[in-house]
Amino acid sequence: MDCQNCHLKAGTLKNVFGLIGTYTRYPEMDTRSGKVINIQERINNCLMRSMNGKAMPEDSKK
Repeated sequence: MDCQNCHLKAGTLKNVFGLIGTYTRYPEMDTRSGKVINIQERINNCLMRSMNGKAMPEDSKK
């Protein structure tokens, strides 16, 4: 599984979990944790929860 399983065409299509402009919405309240998270935390949450992977360091260039 990778990001394109949910974010079709690398998140560039409208109305299918698009990623364009997503960065501008953060920081944002995360309803699961009940705290404000940044974009790095959101990506890591997706990696760990949706993809059963490991979190990347917040200073990662990836």
